[in-house]
Amino acid sequence: MIEGSKITKVREMTDSEYSREYWERERHNPVYVLELENGCQIFASRDYEGNGGGALFGYNNKTNKGFTIAIDRNCPKQPVNTSHLNNEEFGEYIKKNCK
Repeated sequence: MIEGSKITKVREMTDSEYSREYWERERHNPVYVLELENGCQIFASRDYEGNGGGALFGYNNKTNKGFTIAIDRNCPKQPVNTSHLNNEEFGEYIKKNCK
């Protein structure tokens, strides 16, 4: 069902999808959906019981860096790797690049 399928779109979960899962939309913790070419949709849950949405994390073995999947309409460049920044540098990055 998943193996070999191509991801065609990454988007935020819709209101009807939140309702279908009996989840509440959390303004600062959106759930992202990976749409596959075969019609399947993949999204993270906070636990195995489906008690709310979760975040999708990944790891790039070529660069040895972790990442999260996010779409931030307030930041012009996505995705942005900020793993090399300390807390102060990250704060300055947010102030400078996000509205």
